[in-house]
Formats: sequence, structure tokens, C-alpha cells
Amino acid sequence: MTKELLKRGLLVLTMMCGVLGMQAGEVTYNFLSSIPSPWTASTTPHGFEIKDNARGTQFTTNATLTLSGVKDLTKVEIICSCNADNINTISISVGGNMWGKETLKKESHVSKIFTGNSASGDLVITITRSDKSVYIEKVVVTGDVEGGNEGGDDNEEEEKLDENYKYGEPTAVKTPGAVDSNIKYSFVQNNVRVSTTTGALTDTYFGCNAGQTITFETTRAMKGLVVEGLVKKGFSAEADNGDIEFLTDDDEDIDGGIVLAVKNIDSKTVSITCEKQMRCYGVEIYFDENPEVDLGGGEEGDYNFDWEPEEKSTFNLVFDEIDYEDYSEYLGYNCVNIYLD
Repeated sequence: MTKELLKRGLLVLTMMCGVLGMQAGEVTYNFLSSIPSPWTASTTPHGFEIKDNARGTQFTTNATLTLSGVKDLTKVEIICSCNADNINTISISVGGNMWGKETLKKESHVSKIFTGNSASGDLVITITRSDKSVYIEKVVVTGDVEGGNEGGDDNEEEEKLDENYKYGEPTAVKTPGAVDSNIKYSFVQNNVRVSTTTGALTDTYFGCNAGQTITFETTRAMKGLVVEGLVKKGFSAEADNGDIEFLTDDDEDIDGGIVLAVKNIDSKTVSITCEKQMRCYGVEIYFDENPEVDLGGGEEGDYNFDWEPEEKSTFNLVFDEIDYEDYSEYLGYNCVNIYLD
């Protein structure tokens, strides 16, 4: 009787182990704001769309994404988007064997599922791009794989500022590098936190979109700051702390040099709300004294128009060229700028 029970117990245990062996784990990799570890990419992404449409990693060239050393893979699901219709493709191979290929339509957040017999080796996603952009938002892998549930989460714990940091006079802040446009971002540099409600991070500037707010935070009360950058035509702004000054022109953008200053901040934070877009090529923050700059204007509108001619002139302008730039792909919505030359 005892031997029979033991045999039955071993049989049940063997069956359970077999069932467990056949149940591969499902692991999710989030590509919303980064290439998640341990994935590697053959080319640097154009950017990461983490807000608005939130389509994730953007590719504007051919690319491969590789997850090395997978085991017993049976299924791969890719959540992706595309800005062109029936011209770009995504294909899957596992251990050098092709699992399938899909031609992408002009649509967002679609699920592409690839399945095959249990396979091991390198999982490779190949993006063949002929026009516009392909986005990878998420990859769900069924098999024995490493990592998962990494990257792309914009709710990560905010980096803390050092309360004992010794600031220079002034302390400079530059762009941390190219990321994307039309996003909510935050970064820390020289113990200064810069954040926006919506703006852009590029390899040449960090910016604040029209109608949005950019905030500077330190662990010592600021006295003033200056922004070297660009302001769009018709620019105006307000600051929640201090006295703001800025340059503005109703007809043209102002590009280069100091375009905005805030004095008498006397606070560890200052938020600047911009009516039109502002790009910051560099920001200098002062703690001991106000910056020696006089831009005039600002909220008071106290401008000097002595440079204007006293006599009226008439100009008959003939435009012989029309140029345009299509930003639709980059911004994720229809937007074309037209210029008369």
C-alpha cells in the first residue's frame, strides 16, 4: 500500500514538473522612454515619445533590436506605431530562424504577434524603414528570458538635490542631450533641477512650449537668473517669484544672446510661464547678487523706441519663393510651416 502511494505521488510530481516546464514565463519590456536592459539597438533612436500619443522609441532609419540568449521562446508580441502606410516592415527571428514579417499600416498602438515552435538563441526584431517613422512601445516575450518590466516609465523616483552642495557664482545649466519634443521632462545638473509641463530636450537646447511653464529648483535661495537662447515672436512671460525682464519682437524670433532675466527671486524655486516658445541654450543662476543685465520690458512693457525712423516708408515686396517644412512626423500631429521669400 505504501509503495503504491509512493508511486502515485511520484507520478503526480512528475506530471506537475512537466506542466511547469511547459509553462514559459511572460515578460514585458517597456520601450516608452529608453531601450530597456538587456536589449541592445543597432542604431541610436531618433527620440522617445512619452507624452501625447506616447508611442515610445522612434526610429527614422533601419534598425535591429536584440535580446540575447533567450530560451524556450514560443511567442513575441510587439506594440508598435507607424507614420507611413504599407511601406515599413517589422520581422522577427529567433536563433537565426525567421519567425515572420509584418508590413505596417499608418496606425498607432497596434499589436503584432509572432509565434513559433519553442526556440532558443538571440531574439532579433528587424525594423525596415523606407519612409517616416516606426515606433516601438512595448515588447512582450513568452519564454525563459532575462530582465523585463524595465525602462519607459516616466514615474521613476525623482532625483534628490544635495542639500550641502556648494554653488558657483554663477552656476551654469546646459542641455543634457537629445531626447524628444512635446514632452514633460525633468533633469538635474549642477544641483539645479529643471522641469517643464511641456517642452523639448535636444542636443543644442532645452525648451518650454508656448503656454507652458519651466521651473528651476535649487537648495539655496536664488537671487537671479539669465537665459541665453531663443524666444518666438510676440514672446511674453511671467515669473512666480522675482522681477522678470525679457526681449520680444512682434515680427521676428529673437535668437542668440540673453533673452530673459529674473531678478530678486529670493527663493529656492522660480517658475516661468511662457506665452510663446522659449529655447534655452544656456542658463546662469546667481545666488549672491542679481545678474548685471538690463533687458527692459518685461511685465511693465517699458520699451525705448528711439531706434525707429521718424519718417514713414513704403515697401512693395514681391515674393518669388515659397518654402515649407513639414513637422507632422516629428510632432505626431499635422503641422506645416510655410515661408515666403
